[in-house]
Amino acid sequence: MKFVYFIRHAKAKKEASSDFLRKLNKRGRENASSLGKFLNELSIMPQAFYTSSAVRALSTANIIAEKMNFKGEFKSFDELYDFEGKNLLKFVENLDDKFETIFIVGHNYAITNICEILSDSAIGSIPTCGIFGIGFDIEKFCDIEEKIGKVLLYDYPKKHLI
Repeated sequence: MKFVYFIRHAKAKKEASSDFLRKLNKRGRENASSLGKFLNELSIMPQAFYTSSAVRALSTANIIAEKMNFKGEFKSFDELYDFEGKNLLKFVENLDDKFETIFIVGHNYAITNICEILSDSAIGSIPTCGIFGIGFDIEKFCDIEEKIGKVLLYDYPKKHLI
């Protein structure tokens, strides 16, 4: 079995010198912190944590990893600064098979698109700081195909508002 949890970066400020450099706003930092605590409570721990190198995604990943006391492989990749999903699908197919559970932090539309492609879900749009976990009954990531994934978790901050 292989498990991939896709996370959309948390809420970011609208203004910055470039889209790549946008920082998280206060709500984004709080939501990322809450998600890390929530995943810790669920005892979901990846062996690898991969993120887009864009500031808002990297910050989201760092906050979540810190709240989870994550000690595994943590890397950022420019190719995950992807909004369509072409790079993201190739990235997943080439994941290292020594890992069973992987977290990937990225951007919409790519995050929603890949979750719909790999599972049998129609999501519409994963909200900021949303997480969508998929389980695959495969031995190698290169064997991932469309619609073979089973949804394990779909959560986002507004689900927890009272």
